[in-house]
Amino acid sequence: MWTSVNVRRPSLSGVARLVRSKRYLARAVVALVLSVLAIVWGYPYLGGNQLPTQQGQAQIYLSSPLTLNTVPYAETVIKSSLAIPRYSASLGASYNIIGVLIDTRPHTEQITGYNGTTYYYTKWATELIIWNGKFVNGTTTNQQVLNNGGVTIMESSAPPGVNSTRSALSLLAPSVVCTTHTAPGGATETTCQTLNQSNGAYIKKIRGLAVIVSPQSGAVTWLNDKNLRWYQVTSETVGIDRLLAIADTLIP
Repeated sequence: MWTSVNVRRPSLSGVARLVRSKRYLARAVVALVLSVLAIVWGYPYLGGNQLPTQQGQAQIYLSSPLTLNTVPYAETVIKSSLAIPRYSASLGASYNIIGVLIDTRPHTEQITGYNGTTYYYTKWATELIIWNGKFVNGTTTNQQVLNNGGVTIMESSAPPGVNSTRSALSLLAPSVVCTTHTAPGGATETTCQTLNQSNGAYIKKIRGLAVIVSPQSGAVTWLNDKNLRWYQVTSETVGIDRLLAIADTLIP
């Protein structure tokens, strides 16, 4: 019987895949993500419909209708302004912001930093969705958007004391996953495996911030330690160069 699985460092493959999800994730998976992400200072997790996969593998999405909010309403909920990218030059004039998902409503969260200090901060997470298709709120599904050129801009709060470069390096570093097996009679055996996190991802410095560019995942991710926000620009169908160009407009 398999009794336990220990994840010693967050996986860019697993984490980046999870934050690209588009709807509500099973509670058990969310709990696992929260416990792992505490190590990297509140990397944005967005509740979703995506089943976790290793980076570079095909993703499995659970299709569900999207119910989106306006930007002003989302800003009222999180009591802060959202970053609005300049996207027309990269995507074309036909694209528009179709709405915002509020994945995590503001709540107080506790986290322990690298220096052992405990911080309390207001945690929230949103997804701003850009698309050039015909969107009907409550009817158009996430798969219709994702599979036809949709782009999401994820934004999440981060606690005090974070560092852009340190967090990026932590996400790209190898992780060790250990599994404990209990044999008949009660004897236990633990096996560990080191996982390669990068799979082609690399860090690009943009105006002092460490930006993770992950072509296989179709994602550009960074922590802005000046305004305490995580960001990720991601798409299933738009090329990484165009996503990086959009990300560049969000970095002051």
